[in-house]
Amino acid sequence: MKQKSDYSQVVTKAYLDKTLDQRFLLNDAKFDLKLENLERKIDEKAQKYRDEVLTSNDKIIKELEVMREENIIGFNQIARLGRQVSNHEKRIKILESA
Repeated sequence: MKQKSDYSQVVTKAYLDKTLDQRFLLNDAKFDLKLENLERKIDEKAQKYRDEVLTSNDKIIKELEVMREENIIGFNQIARLGRQVSNHEKRIKILESA
């Protein structure tokens, strides 16, 4: 007696390629979704630390601005004192020669 072959269980190359492609696409989509979630979590953590760093830098920048202003004021005071001393020296020479 001949056995009937059941062609419904035969896998063709086209069927196998189609099924594998669908599986790979599904796995790729899952991987992309996981990767996007991971990127989002990393971005959130990085933003938190970036905000902390920038906030701490605000204090440093303020101190630098104060120091620059003090340096400008000091330079102007030194220049003014230098002019006064120069003027005094001229006046003293005039008084000594008289």
